[in-house]
Amino acid sequence: MAELFFDGDLSILRGLTIAVAGYGNQGSVQAKILRENGLEVIVGNRRDEYWRRAEKDGFKVYEIREAVRRADAALLLVPDEVAPDIYYSEMDEEIRRKGFFILDFASGYNIAYGLIKPAPNADVIMVAPGCLLGDS
Repeated sequence: MAELFFDGDLSILRGLTIAVAGYGNQGSVQAKILRENGLEVIVGNRRDEYWRRAEKDGFKVYEIREAVRRADAALLLVPDEVAPDIYYSEMDEEIRRKGFFILDFASGYNIAYGLIKPAPNADVIMVAPGCLLGDS
């Protein structure tokens, strides 16, 4: 397996609990990177094969609503087409109950097209996948 790394200043996240909502392609990798860099990460997922995979990988796993309730920050890492439903049914109410909250997306689609309008107390960030290009 390739070395997992994060190229940035993580000091603002130290001491926070970070919920990763969705443990598919994006969620599993980003959760592992954050954990391997010393951050407190929990996973929010429905009870399916990805829940079991997150448990096997050593994460505490909760229903998404409960994970957000326990967190100071959340990464919404589900497919764009289901993200609005997940956000409004599982996350929005919990985020609004908090003071300051960090909400991360891996795609700007739902924000750009107004499908998700985050709670006013949420600082929205995006950590999008990238790739390294070879010399060829």
